[in-house]
Amino acid sequence: MTDTLALAGALRQWDEGRLRRLVALRQVPDDPAIDDLFDLSEYLLDRARLEAVVRRLDRRVLILLAAAAELNRPFAFEELLAHVAHTAGDSTLWDEDILAEARATATGSALLLDEDLDVPIAAVGSALAAVGPSLSLATLVGEDRPRTLAVADDPNVVSAVSAERAFLASARTGDLLDALLRHPARELGRGGLSLPDARHLSTIIGTDVAAVGPLMELASAADLVSLEDRSWLVTTAGIEWMGLRIAERWRVLADSWRSSISPEILSIMSSTRHGHLGDRLEAFARWWFPAGGDWLGGRIEQLAARSDILGLTVDGVWSPAAVSLLTDGIDAASATLAPSLPEEVDKVYIQNDLTIIAPGPLLPDLDRTLRSLADLESRSHASTYRISPMSVGRALSQGTTRETILGFLRGISLTGVPQPVEYVVSEAASRHGLIRVGPFSALDGSNAAASSTVRSTDRDYLDAIRVDQSLGSLSLSASTTADGGSELVTRFAPDVVFWALQGARYPVAAETSDGAIVQLTREHLAARVDSPASTSDALLRRLVASVGDDGEATDAAWLSRQLDEAVKRKSTITIVVRFPDGQDREFVLEATGLSGGRLRGRDANADVERTVPVRSIVSVRPA
Repeated sequence: MTDTLALAGALRQWDEGRLRRLVALRQVPDDPAIDDLFDLSEYLLDRARLEAVVRRLDRRVLILLAAAAELNRPFAFEELLAHVAHTAGDSTLWDEDILAEARATATGSALLLDEDLDVPIAAVGSALAAVGPSLSLATLVGEDRPRTLAVADDPNVVSAVSAERAFLASARTGDLLDALLRHPARELGRGGLSLPDARHLSTIIGTDVAAVGPLMELASAADLVSLEDRSWLVTTAGIEWMGLRIAERWRVLADSWRSSISPEILSIMSSTRHGHLGDRLEAFARWWFPAGGDWLGGRIEQLAARSDILGLTVDGVWSPAAVSLLTDGIDAASATLAPSLPEEVDKVYIQNDLTIIAPGPLLPDLDRTLRSLADLESRSHASTYRISPMSVGRALSQGTTRETILGFLRGISLTGVPQPVEYVVSEAASRHGLIRVGPFSALDGSNAAASSTVRSTDRDYLDAIRVDQSLGSLSLSASTTADGGSELVTRFAPDVVFWALQGARYPVAAETSDGAIVQLTREHLAARVDSPASTSDALLRRLVASVGDDGEATDAAWLSRQLDEAVKRKSTITIVVRFPDGQDREFVLEATGLSGGRLRGRDANADVERTVPVRSIVSVRPA
């Protein structure tokens, strides 16, 4: 029997929706080489791919496939149940309902053919044997299930710690995105953040360097950040997320955590939702996925680390919110956690030492506005911001005015605006724009190699900039303008020079060639990408077109491909031949050749070589 011929014939009866689910389940790529159902069948039955699939099957599906392989013939489902029960002996674990679910998984993944009788696929049985003896039916049904996991002792303590971690996850992810808007982080070629960027982010977020990577993974899983040209950038979804309140932020992160879990791992998580993770979960996972190998332990360890960050687990124990998430979904989890999260506030205390104290987490829009004109110094339930000439200058460079800044501060302050704060804002506003960076014009001088100019009405500023060692990489040089004034020129682009000067705390503004002030922002967002789900559309179109309607042309092409496949593999097939008198007769042949419109094959029953005109063959099926 040729598996490819049988599987292609079975897939021909599937509708487009079922084929689409199969392509997704088996992760079939949009490869131009997969042009029809025969190509798809060959891809699905590839030995290495089958073994990879087998390693991710749970015990119930493996039991069903192992039993089918032992039967090694078409069977009714009742026969398989009887065979499993006979092998399992006294065990009542593998009942009809469990194996019926396993059968649906196996047939939906094209690991078992569902016709009038279920038909095992020989290649699948071979893959089971190749992976190891632990996948024999007797071993699979004979190994005892690990004992029930223990329930947490003090759920109140777990709930309190869970809420704290959920708040910190939402707050720190927000700090991460805010930092990436100003300074995208570089990804190394071998994977992982560059150490300088990781240290910079850890300082801003207020955590250790090792915690930055997992936070970036959480943000990436929720599509809040995206890797573009080896730089992590905030997405438009990330900008929208930053406008959400704490509970909604956590909801997005937790929902993406839940959505990122593969079905096989989720089944373990759900089965252990009332107990501990760690060694006990690992033992259960190894039992439930006996062929899992290294990928299983690594996957569970990664998910457990993320669940700790989100407050879904505390010291290996599921939190009440996690139980709700795994049992009833994200709405129930959010409702469970929300009452334990701190309330956002809309007022702050502004102090004489230029610090701003928020007695609780600020409302999202207030927090973003305050960050634009002050630096975050510490983050907790109460946060501290600090105003400085540089932070005010940053806000002014983005188009904010002195009046706007002071009006905002008066609106949110419970203590008014102290005189030192008003002085810093006013002084920064008065100095802002004393230094101008703009594009170099050939009409303004003779240095045609320059692409940016730095000018100021204060000659002392220009002298300070020219000898500032922190700006040495800009290679600034003095030049004389057409009217006899002084300026600095450099070959670097105006935006590079602008940000370098702002980073060095100079009161700089950007200008056009005609002297008009322009506002610059460092917010560089990731480009929008299409959903990866669409990548299977072209493949589905080819597969559906290869089946076509039930017309004679399509049937003839299908018959020709069946014969080609049978000859290529020297398969034994049953053909139905229509004779001139209109009668149909069946022949069982070992196909040996196809040429000149004729099929050659050996008829083992009659011990003769037969040659049959292809136009007389009505149908082909595996013998």
